[in-house]
Amino acid sequence: MSIQNIMNVCFAICITLLIYQNTQLKDEIVTVKGFSQLDVDKSWDRMDELESRIDFHQDTLVSQKQNMVEIRDLLREVSDSRYESDVILQKRVDKISDWITDNQDYLFNK
Repeated sequence: MSIQNIMNVCFAICITLLIYQNTQLKDEIVTVKGFSQLDVDKSWDRMDELESRIDFHQDTLVSQKQNMVEIRDLLREVSDSRYESDVILQKRVDKISDWITDNQDYLFNK
């Protein structure tokens, strides 16, 4: 065998090994891309789930805020009504007190 043949065989072996290594790397890249796509899909699904939870809780909070506003308004009405009742009651007490004062002689000197 001549040196040229030995060099050609070595060169062919090197090319074959490079092709084999390139094929292995391509397979690895395809596998990694597949796993990364699965991770991306799971991340999007998780983000969608979190977004729907946020929307649900936001709607709940808005509803609770509306309920709180209604309760506040009702409490104001009750408070106003109570104040008006207290004013009316005080006027009646004052009238009765005035009547008693005016008729004190008649009531207690009998």
